[in-house]
Amino acid sequence: MDNQICFLNLTTKGTYILGKDDSIHINYINKKISVKNIKFFPEKEISYLEFDSFLTSLDFEKFDLILFSLTSFSNNFFKKAASFIRENHPDKIIIAGGAHFQDKKSAEYALKKNYCDFVCLGSINVIKNLIEKIDSVSINSIKSFIETNKLKGLYYLEEDNFKGTGHSIYSEEKIPILLVKKQKIGIVVDVLLNNQCSNNCGFCVSPKHIITVPVKNYIREINSQLNGLKIRLVNLYDNNPLCRENFSRTERFFKLFLKKFDYIPNIVLYADPSVIMENKEIIDFLESFPCSNNNLFLGREAVCEKISEKIARKYKGKFRGQDRLDKEQEIIKKLSKKLGGNFTIVLNYILTPFETYDSLTKLQTEFNELTKLNRVVLRSNFLWPLPGTYVSRKYPEKYVRIEKLDVSLKYINMGGINYWDNDFLDLCFALKAKPFWDFRDPYFSFYSLSMFKLAKLIFFEEYIKQESVNELLNPIPAQLKSLIKRTSRFLKIIDKKKLYEKTLQNKIELMRYSHTEILNLPLKFVKEMADEFKQIIEFKKAYF
Repeated sequence: MDNQICFLNLTTKGTYILGKDDSIHINYINKKISVKNIKFFPEKEISYLEFDSFLTSLDFEKFDLILFSLTSFSNNFFKKAASFIRENHPDKIIIAGGAHFQDKKSAEYALKKNYCDFVCLGSINVIKNLIEKIDSVSINSIKSFIETNKLKGLYYLEEDNFKGTGHSIYSEEKIPILLVKKQKIGIVVDVLLNNQCSNNCGFCVSPKHIITVPVKNYIREINSQLNGLKIRLVNLYDNNPLCRENFSRTERFFKLFLKKFDYIPNIVLYADPSVIMENKEIIDFLESFPCSNNNLFLGREAVCEKISEKIARKYKGKFRGQDRLDKEQEIIKKLSKKLGGNFTIVLNYILTPFETYDSLTKLQTEFNELTKLNRVVLRSNFLWPLPGTYVSRKYPEKYVRIEKLDVSLKYINMGGINYWDNDFLDLCFALKAKPFWDFRDPYFSFYSLSMFKLAKLIFFEEYIKQESVNELLNPIPAQLKSLIKRTSRFLKIIDKKKLYEKTLQNKIELMRYSHTEILNLPLKFVKEMADEFKQIIEFKKAYF
């Protein structure tokens, strides 16, 4: 009898773990393997709050092998699930892979903590190849089979010694990611054409692969899956699709697409503003897309040279100086004018533990300018010291490992990766409730900007200089009230422990105010929030 395989895919989006039909990895594996005795979970999207009950509902006794695919943001869910299986089903073989495992240290850690028996390091093809090879191997012989055959990209412990065979690579003839799926908006194609990036930024964990699959093979594969249906959207998952080493493949893909299907769909792609700034033909390329519902994500990351250096925000391996950063802002303004009819431009910023009053003032000034542009949306994230990155090695004293913290913290930092020991980022997270931002909402940028201003106001005690909060918080649209109410779900996923009771209290207080009342918050309230925040920091320091 063939081995029965349980595949747990822990891909997160917001505060949810994706269901099998929405997961790229599950869809890819499902399309590419012939194995029938594999069951994918979760079957539908589940919230973080439902994870415990979901885990206990699974009948692991029915399966011989348990496979996990995870990201760094879902690592803590993996650890919880693996510990549960070890405790209740100690005879089960656990194999882990996915985007989280891109370096040997992360693989060795998981193995030595006994979360799994094997780790697949590298592309999703490692898991795919493993499933196919062990399908008919006796369950009692699987461990010896894997260790003997030394599958590319597979790591394990042998008498407590870390063993493995390097990263897997994409084969010449196989397309790494190409999925045609039906969604509410219509047929969507997810595709990975190029996975190179020469920037070498210090915070990036995106895997880098040279893909040599002929572009015409992608078109042929898409056509074979369409069955005459029209594609609504192409998601380009490339790291840097418009840089010189990748642009020719990107351009060729859409030329061949147009030739084959006689239309161009909506697109979503990611780009570096410096790349567009130095290659004028790229703007012409983007202007050639006739549809109006395209999305161009630009990695702005830093606006101040000192912050850029701290996080190693680079261009072609060199640090971005202030002159380049200023010119990037100008190209964004130009793109808004040129592409405003065809593209929504989504700007991604990073808030870091190295912010100063001056850097935040510069960031706030840029926010104020760019929110006025046509179809420009702002998003800000937090710098995560992800395993294996430059920033995690450079500043080991500035963050704590999530293993040292109480289980309640696994939700507040989106899944349990490394956590900066930084007061300003704590306050930003508490105020902005990041999991519930929605960049598609037209007032998203205003909400983000308003909460950012309030954090700056409190943290740097600007209320001492101001007679009212109104000056710093303008403009706030009328819709802010509903947006703030929408973040109330944030309260439900935090364990109400003493460390965060004050944060919760502030959040509740803020939600009681209408948008006009927020504009005229009394200084007394802001001072109270600042004082309470200082108490939170004292709790935090004692807690660690």
